[in-house]
Amino acid sequence: MVLEQILVDAAKLAGATVVQSCFHQFSPYGLSGVVVIAESHLAAHTWPEHQAVCLDIFSCSRGIDVQAAIAFVTSQLKAGKVAVREEHRQVTKA
Repeated sequence: MVLEQILVDAAKLAGATVVQSCFHQFSPYGLSGVVVIAESHLAAHTWPEHQAVCLDIFSCSRGIDVQAAIAFVTSQLKAGKVAVREEHRQVTKA
């Protein structure tokens, strides 16, 4: 699958360690998948009927270049419109 390879390449470009990937093709169209990385994951969900893709990149490592991954994916998909929302998680000890 093209999208799977794009996400794997994006993870590697960002400096992540790819562990495994799993993608599912829906009928009649649409694709969802995840690339598990040692640092967390990249996930994508597509809506071809709306020409839309939602990409989630989660990482517990500050060494991952998330912006490089986003730039790579958007260039490969030839995205016309991109909206980015960045969330910083706070880790607390119980």
